[in-house]
Amino acid sequence: MTASPGLAIVVLRRRQTICIDVGMAWKSLVAGGVMAGVLFAVQMVAYSRILFPVYVVLGGIVYLILLRVLRAVRKHDMELIERYLGKRLGFLARFLSAILVAKELPN
Repeated sequence: MTASPGLAIVVLRRRQTICIDVGMAWKSLVAGGVMAGVLFAVQMVAYSRILFPVYVVLGGIVYLILLRVLRAVRKHDMELIERYLGKRLGFLARFLSAILVAKELPN
């Protein structure tokens, strides 16, 4: 799974300058690792194939909370997603922005 994006970066780097947000990558890895740990612990306590949709929702909630806590998503990230989704799905981007983008504290 890491070879494909790595190869894409190598090929695209020849055509255009690519800047990777390393901080965001680490925050995403931390959030994913914690989410996996929480789901593993929950499944150790109560495992059932019937509960699979609950595990998916729980994993999504934990991941979104951690992205907010780690301040991984910025306002301009959500503006880019809103432009990409267009007017029809813009409400989804605004909803996610309200959840993920932490308000800046005054100095």
